[in-house]
Amino acid sequence: MKVVYYKTRIADIPSNSVPFGYTVLKFNKYNIHKWSGLFTLCIELFYSEREWNKMWNIEEAATRIKTGDDFYVMFKVTDLKSPIAYLWVKGNFIYNVFVHSSKPKNSSVLFMQEVIHTVTTEEKYIEWNTDDWNIAAMKLWDKVGAKKII
Repeated sequence: MKVVYYKTRIADIPSNSVPFGYTVLKFNKYNIHKWSGLFTLCIELFYSEREWNKMWNIEEAATRIKTGDDFYVMFKVTDLKSPIAYLWVKGNFIYNVFVHSSKPKNSSVLFMQEVIHTVTTEEKYIEWNTDDWNIAAMKLWDKVGAKKII
């Protein structure tokens, strides 16, 4: 198994927002305490469609938050108890992206683009990687506007 790497100037990623009726919330060590059960909801969302033994768990999520990682979650505006998508950001590195199949058309791309343009970083580049078997992730990164590192 090989890893495919992406690194793209943030300014080169189109700046878009998620579809009308949806919102993206950023969670970190300063506000996660107000959202009890969010990690459980997101883990359940993932396992409703996938089986993967390397999926993050509640303890790992708590550690990530404590060490400064940010957690972005997309919801329907009318239902803040049911996440549609999420991803993690550490500095300028995006990881553990998941978007549920119930999402609106093209919202995966719009979600990623909105997050990229709201990430708090001094870096000019955004980075991420995926395993070479994950064709869906590679297609998503291409649609977002990412460039593979060769």
